[in-house]
Order: sequence, then structure tokens, then C-alpha cells
Amino acid sequence: MNRRAWLAAVIVLAAVLTAPFAQSQSYPTRPIKLLVGFPPGGSTDLSARALADK
Repeated sequence: MNRRAWLAAVIVLAAVLTAPFAQSQSYPTRPIKLLVGFPPGGSTDLSARALADK
């Protein structure tokens, strides 16, 4: 095997071996605060309020 193929095989093997340990965590554990730096009533405020409801 040439050097590039060997390196690719090592990288793939490392990714496969570490994948089971990458489990998702319960995020977020507390409410997220959303700050909007524009006055209320504008399009940015309305977009932020719609996003905050989710």
C-alpha cells in the first residue's frame, strides 16, 4: 500500500473505533436566553420571537 492509502485506512479505522463513544447528551439542560439587539416591533424582533417559541 502506498503512503496515502495507508494514511486513509488509519483515519477511517480511528473514526470507526471512536464512533460508539460519541453519544448525544441531553442539551440544553436549562432554558436558553435569546438577546436581540434591535428595538421591539421590527422584523428582527418578530423573527426572534418566532424562533423562541420553538
